[in-house]
Amino acid sequence: VPRTDGPAEFLCEYTDRVKKFPVMRGAMLTDRDVPEDDMKTMADWGAKLVRYQIAYFKPNKTKCGIWSEERMCEEYLKWLDGKIDNVVSVLAWAEKYDMYVLVDLHDVPGGQHAPEQGSHWKYCNDHRLFYSRAYLDCFMESWRRIATRIKGHPRLYGYDIINDGETFWNVTAMGSTVRNRVLSLTGNGEDINTGNCFINCDLANLLMYGNANSLDAVKQFGPLVKEVHAKDGKYPKFDNPYDLGSEVPIPTGDVDFPGVIKELKRVGFKGAITIECELNGSQLDYLEKTRKYLQKLIDKK
Repeated sequence: VPRTDGPAEFLCEYTDRVKKFPVMRGAMLTDRDVPEDDMKTMADWGAKLVRYQIAYFKPNKTKCGIWSEERMCEEYLKWLDGKIDNVVSVLAWAEKYDMYVLVDLHDVPGGQHAPEQGSHWKYCNDHRLFYSRAYLDCFMESWRRIATRIKGHPRLYGYDIINDGETFWNVTAMGSTVRNRVLSLTGNGEDINTGNCFINCDLANLLMYGNANSLDAVKQFGPLVKEVHAKDGKYPKFDNPYDLGSEVPIPTGDVDFPGVIKELKRVGFKGAITIECELNGSQLDYLEKTRKYLQKLIDKK
């Protein structure tokens, strides 16, 4: 939110476009029975933004591990086409009530499913898209369909390409495979090729999940990165790879911030670097110290 008060070190200059943009307050809505009345109620409360989930793809549990990956993808895309119809309706309501929509592909092909899948859950889960060509291709096709259908809509705020991932596999041992799959999702920007899919790169989450090296990701994604979450963390421990790595203060973790900032400058990055802090304790001093650290890296010639 543009402000003119507060400590000088926390103020920045905003473009005219940002200054004129409405304050983005709102909520997350699932796509189960979202009526127009809900959008109107949110608008009456002053909401301007909705994160709209495309979610709840639940194949019959008896089909998990029985259907081929190709059949599962076929069923997923049929389901998705109907959900995109819902997105179009929500965008129309957003235009009617002066709101914006962030489209979130919450359930991905070969991704996570609900625990009620019971003993078959493991066959439907584990983010197979990271090591299955069929699911990876289906994921790319999913975004082609979504982006092509709603590209350029005046009330489209952005995309949440994939929700937080999880895996029951040894993420340390799988690290190189997962990293290569993640970095190949957008390739040179021509796999989806609709011109409106970009990346918010969360530097710590990549390595805390054991999935990728942050600097490698920035190098691979290059100009597709439009925003960065500045957070530091550790890789999962070798003797306990099933738990996430821990978040730690910047720059005490495994994120190579000097290398990342240098690479962002090289590719002409002009987006926001947002300090994300989920650490316990006083955060104001940490934010001020971290802002100065990052600014020094940005100013370095």
